[in-house]
Amino acid sequence: MISVVLAFMAIAVAQDKPSHEATAQPTVIRKNYFLSRMIHFEIPIYPEEAKATNASGPVEVEVTVDENGVAFEAHAISGDPLLRAAAERAALKCRWEPLKNRQPVRATGKLTINFPRPDEKPIRKPVTLPPPVFSDKEESRLIKRLDQTPDSLIRYDNQPAAPVVITAARVRVVKPDPRFVPEVPPSDPPLDYRAMSAWITLTNNGQQRVTGALLEFANDTEVFFVRSSSLRIKPSDQDDYHILFMSVPFDPTNLVVRVVGVSFADGKNWGAFSYWPSPTRRSDPLRTAADTRPIPLDGQPLRPTTYTEDARRNNIMGRISLSILIDEVGSVRQIKVNNALPDGLTDEALRTAYEKKYKPATRGGVPVSYWLNIEFNLNGITEIYRRPY
Repeated sequence: MISVVLAFMAIAVAQDKPSHEATAQPTVIRKNYFLSRMIHFEIPIYPEEAKATNASGPVEVEVTVDENGVAFEAHAISGDPLLRAAAERAALKCRWEPLKNRQPVRATGKLTINFPRPDEKPIRKPVTLPPPVFSDKEESRLIKRLDQTPDSLIRYDNQPAAPVVITAARVRVVKPDPRFVPEVPPSDPPLDYRAMSAWITLTNNGQQRVTGALLEFANDTEVFFVRSSSLRIKPSDQDDYHILFMSVPFDPTNLVVRVVGVSFADGKNWGAFSYWPSPTRRSDPLRTAADTRPIPLDGQPLRPTTYTEDARRNNIMGRISLSILIDEVGSVRQIKVNNALPDGLTDEALRTAYEKKYKPATRGGVPVSYWLNIEFNLNGITEIYRRPY
């Protein structure tokens, strides 16, 4: 399996103007800072010329990223010469969250990209999908109720330079019958599911046919993204982007939707189509004074399970943000949800978090309760990145 390992990072502030050519003095920062900021890892394409020798192994690439999280320089410094160009091309397509304060700032570090032998067959392990929020029978019942529910308009926000704009946004929302409400793990605030259908009318103001769009749905506390790659909107034409069924763990009627990324028929993208951008707001993490942090007893970091079938169907992307209270004996006693994602993804994160056991935090040699703040970036493809802070 192709994997990515990030080594040290350095951050450099431009001295004169926001230019990539400006000289700067680097300051070393923590390794996990740059690892946690990655939001898209581009899987490299194995070069044809390397197949003759079955070239394989790691290629180390030094990458420089600008203040917007875009890689603009990549130089392979070790590894098989036949694989270096492919590693550099992949590194330039990786994306990171914008650097703090959006100043003219650079971040430079090393990616180690592993190339397996082309004649090796990947080991495929059976995957058990997490359960859906609603059973198939209840989902069918809810879809019928949605068909009989009148539309509600929701707000939308268009960016001035966007080649695709929203001209109408409407949803239908129903609350499930209490008898069939799924049992969800406890949290603060509790997950309160609704069933939603949505129609977003998109108008193509560009010169190319639109084939996909990334939409942001946000309110005062939550934000998630939905991506479609099956649009066919000709220039000066419009079409509806339809979400047939989505399980939303909060009231979606106050959501605001906007286009943040577009893909075109010629293969070019506008905005953040292939990755989801960093949200403009973030909850303040809960802090605990302690000498040591909790450590998982199994030595493995906390990770959500795989995508639910509904989340994969709707191409959900975004961040799950949790604050986990770990008590003096290492058990999870309470979880605060700072940002939730639809279609059962937050449920699975909560279940996984409650099952985890820890060596408790200590202060003065005595075990104490500790709030552990964790965020998971889900890009809708294969990778799930973990951020502790």
